[in-house]
Amino acid sequence: MLIVRAADQGMTHTAETWRDGRGPYWGGPCPASRGCCQHNHTLAKRAEYQALWTALPTRCSTRPHPALVDTVLRNGDHATPHDRRLADELAHISLAAPAAVRERDQFTVRVVEHALDSGITQFLDLGSGLVHTSAAYTALSHASSNTDAAPSIVFVDNDIRVDELNRAWLRQNAHQGPRATAIRGNCFAVPRMLGRLRERKLLDRRRPVGVLMVDILPFFERRAPRAVLRSLVRWLPPGSIIAVTHLTDEPLVRQLPLSTRRALREDTARWCRAYQRCVPPHPRTFTPARFATVTSDLELLPPGITSTSCWPDPDTTRNPRPPFTLAAVGRVPA
Repeated sequence: MLIVRAADQGMTHTAETWRDGRGPYWGGPCPASRGCCQHNHTLAKRAEYQALWTALPTRCSTRPHPALVDTVLRNGDHATPHDRRLADELAHISLAAPAAVRERDQFTVRVVEHALDSGITQFLDLGSGLVHTSAAYTALSHASSNTDAAPSIVFVDNDIRVDELNRAWLRQNAHQGPRATAIRGNCFAVPRMLGRLRERKLLDRRRPVGVLMVDILPFFERRAPRAVLRSLVRWLPPGSIIAVTHLTDEPLVRQLPLSTRRALREDTARWCRAYQRCVPPHPRTFTPARFATVTSDLELLPPGITSTSCWPDPDTTRNPRPPFTLAAVGRVPA
């Protein structure tokens, strides 16, 4: 049994743990009241429905949400019992789960610091998750308090609950940290999202932008990431940088034992299966070769494709565990 705390009432109770094949997965009619998640409760026509998700009437109250599951792995708040159950299951599949979230945050900090050193002071975080646990916000807060730079950042997330929390938190903390704005935007409908940014004049397209696409590409339809990155490359000013990551079930280090490769592949499949308890979209894996194709419109900074834990150095991971994550940072060519 798992001890979970209800986010609103401050009460604790025990609940059945979720393990392979036990507990609810996505699909079928919505168990909540009529009109809850509308288009989400289907595994069919995913690509068509992704473009509609900004218009959902209300947040789903019956399933875990990926951003809030990450919050649990950071020992944060705002999570529901469903989020805590899934975080517990992920940690059961891979003991590296909490460390992987920290490594992803540290990767984000290094990217932001590199961008600032390159003279970039405006940032766009796509699929941002919760601002109050944002590594990018923390890094920019540190920069704004220690330099004369005035960095700014726009957080974009499509989850209704996440967007509500982000707006409230930024209102309460408007007097400190970098200039920050949170908008609800659908990264799966890129032209519409970029149109909203243009209408609200949140970014100065005369200057380079640092774009963070950390842990969002795995949730796109398989053919979408290349088109999304290409749209961003065409829209962004030359000299902008884009940081991208993607879940993989293949190690980067060559000649690892067959047993190590098999364990990574099998446990990553269990990891992705566990995420099918969440509201869609659900994560998929890419091979390093496929990831290279997706990022081919960028001028990749050294060392090219590596892992989140190792960037900006080549990957040296000899015992990869899920979520083993590819990483690359590229510049928008002139």
